[in-house]
Amino acid sequence: MGDRSTPLANAFFRMVIFGGMVGAATSLVLHITGSFTSAFPHILTVITHAGIAFAVGIPVTAAAAAPAVGLHNLVSVKASRLRIPAAVLGAVLGPVVAVGLLVGSSPFDAPIPEVAWVLFLPAAALAAVYFTRPLRKIKTSSSSDR
Repeated sequence: MGDRSTPLANAFFRMVIFGGMVGAATSLVLHITGSFTSAFPHILTVITHAGIAFAVGIPVTAAAAAPAVGLHNLVSVKASRLRIPAAVLGAVLGPVVAVGLLVGSSPFDAPIPEVAWVLFLPAAALAAVYFTRPLRKIKTSSSSDR
């Protein structure tokens, strides 16, 4: 992303990569906890599953990151104090809408366990608040210079 990237693109990129890393870490933790009840799988299986989880985490997080960053930026023009709630709303609604479009019905009827929704949506909201923080600092410093 280098020096040519915009703060908006940088926030989006960091959220998406973070989602991939969370997916890989979740896969590794599931393998480790699963080894207590059965034999630990071959290391190549663990690495392959972590790679697949990383690749799955990227588009899943993009479904949260795009609306979070977009709503944060859109709201910052009109009502800057609503930037954080807008980012949270985008991060929560993005995956819900994406899954609804993917399965063609209510996202809560999708074959996704409730615990996944309970864990993912708050995590997406917190990540949106954290990764849009540099955008708020840029907007605040540029408006104080006027």
